[in-house]
Amino acid sequence: MTDIESLISQIRDAAKTADLSLRFKLSMQLQSLAHSIATPEQIMQHYGYIFTEQLVARIAAYLDIFTILAQSEGALKVGDIAVKTGADPLLLDRILRHLAATYTINEVGESTFAANDATKLLASPVGWGNLMFGCNILNKAFQELPKLLKEIKTRTLTRLPIPSSTEPMTRSYLSLYSYSKMQKRSGTSSNLWLHSKAPYRGQQ
Repeated sequence: MTDIESLISQIRDAAKTADLSLRFKLSMQLQSLAHSIATPEQIMQHYGYIFTEQLVARIAAYLDIFTILAQSEGALKVGDIAVKTGADPLLLDRILRHLAATYTINEVGESTFAANDATKLLASPVGWGNLMFGCNILNKAFQELPKLLKEIKTRTLTRLPIPSSTEPMTRSYLSLYSYSKMQKRSGTSSNLWLHSKAPYRGQQ
């Protein structure tokens, strides 16, 4: 084992017994380290494909992949998951490998996958609500943001309505505002509210 591999192993072992606040701090420091040592190719991939992680997770949520794996007593092969979801096995295998590459599920063997902590969280109503909020509200608002800032010459937006040419942004911000009012409650309550607004498995 190399010095780097040994160090990574020590960090992983330490994280297993650390409390949530320490794990959060450690995770943030490791993310900063990962960005600081990334190669130019990794940086380009990050900014070119940053949204795929969330969007593929949304596809997985609609297929109930997280729930299927979280409720399984052991690892499942692609064929088993395909039967439960009705998805094409070849395409499903690509989706599952993408999820494994982004650490959302674990690939434990050839075309064989199992749940991890992220899987179980995303299988919950809170995880579903958070994912739908990110995909359906935040992303839509932020994708319109560059155009809006250009139109208002990068000034602070102080009131609605905004110009008709930015109506998609208006709708996005109105949706975002309706969510922000829920922040008076706990984060869990807010995400449960979102969960109630976003039906499962492609009904939306």
